[in-house]
Amino acid sequence: MHPTGLALQFKELTTLDLSRNRLTSCRPFQHLITLNELWVSSNEIATFEDLEPISVLGTRDEACLTEVYMEHNPIYNDFEYRKRLKEIIPSLVQIDANVIGATGYGSAMPASRNPQEVVEQMRVLQEKAVQRAKDEKEKQQHQEVE
Repeated sequence: MHPTGLALQFKELTTLDLSRNRLTSCRPFQHLITLNELWVSSNEIATFEDLEPISVLGTRDEACLTEVYMEHNPIYNDFEYRKRLKEIIPSLVQIDANVIGATGYGSAMPASRNPQEVVEQMRVLQEKAVQRAKDEKEKQQHQEVE
């Protein structure tokens, strides 16, 4: 890494979106200690070893990595993708668009989360689910007409 770009400290950076950049590793992000959200969808991250460098971002006591978006990477197709990702980064509460809990995928939200924030997240997820159902129904009706 060169002393420009991601090699800089970025002491206030909390969200980083580098989707669609042909990245093969998360090593360039391991020093970004203020990072809460990492968006690296549609890259070329293929193994859990490629994710290991950011494990340090999920074990700190202060603000830490809580959300990652890695869909459309080769690793996304691994059967235990979410489970292994949560093991590597224990602080995660959201993987891709899925809210997870402290004990793993699909469990209850951690007690330390703001209840109003959880309600808002659930409302947004519900709206997305309703919209997805409407879109599917419309698509099905369109196919029946053809």
